[in-house]
Amino acid sequence: LAQELCILWQQPLKVLCATTKRIELLLMQADSQVREPFGGTEVPKRWALFCAIVQLFSMFMDAVLLTVIVPLSAQYKHRFGVSDAAIGLLFSSKAVVQVATSPFAAKAVDAIGCRVVMMGAMLVLVVSTAIYAVSGDAFGVAFAARAIQGIGSSGVLVGGQSAVIQLANGNEGSLLGIATLGAAAGVLLGPTVGGWLASPDVAGFGGVFWVLTVATAVVAALQVVFLYCVLPNEALVKLRNTGAGEDGERMGLRVVLRDPKVWLVLVGVL
Repeated sequence: LAQELCILWQQPLKVLCATTKRIELLLMQADSQVREPFGGTEVPKRWALFCAIVQLFSMFMDAVLLTVIVPLSAQYKHRFGVSDAAIGLLFSSKAVVQVATSPFAAKAVDAIGCRVVMMGAMLVLVVSTAIYAVSGDAFGVAFAARAIQGIGSSGVLVGGQSAVIQLANGNEGSLLGIATLGAAAGVLLGPTVGGWLASPDVAGFGGVFWVLTVATAVVAALQVVFLYCVLPNEALVKLRNTGAGEDGERMGLRVVLRDPKVWLVLVGVL
């Protein structure tokens, strides 16, 4: 009787074990879809979201620095004693340098990784904003400071967005939407912030860029904490593999330009 009972229980136990293993396999497959492996590591989605939020603040400050002088154009014209065309060059110098240096920022991301480029870019923004604040009535110094800001801007956009994409797990579009929201908000609020700060009862005309220097330094400190103190090792591995394809090899510019989807995006932007 005991042997018959053992034989009777063996089959249900086998079915139960097989079912348990099947459930465990399904759970592992589901987890691998939520956390996409890269280089033997798995990164939870929350770190990509945190990176997008940090990038939002960085792009916000960068856009504010671009547009903050719009309501102050008349005062700068009188202060520097230059023409309207010169003020226009002062305004556009940051964007022109940013366009010219963006390819080099992309090469730097491939060579040394996102973290170094992001932090270097924020440091450039802080220093150049401080130089602009002390420029006084020297148009050449102010112009050079605005141009240097363009170098920092290229690093902020290229390095920051590369980091977001590297950490994303199939939700790159939504995360980039969050990050670029900072740029849209900065362009929208920059002139308002500039006019408000320039009022005598707030910071005054001479204190606008000192306030912006402090604000940019705070955002840079936030990046340091996130990138060097909070981000886990598995996320750092993904950031170090910036520029690598699925096979682990880096993708050159020629390989990227051969992709028809890249040209479709370029045509759409133009």
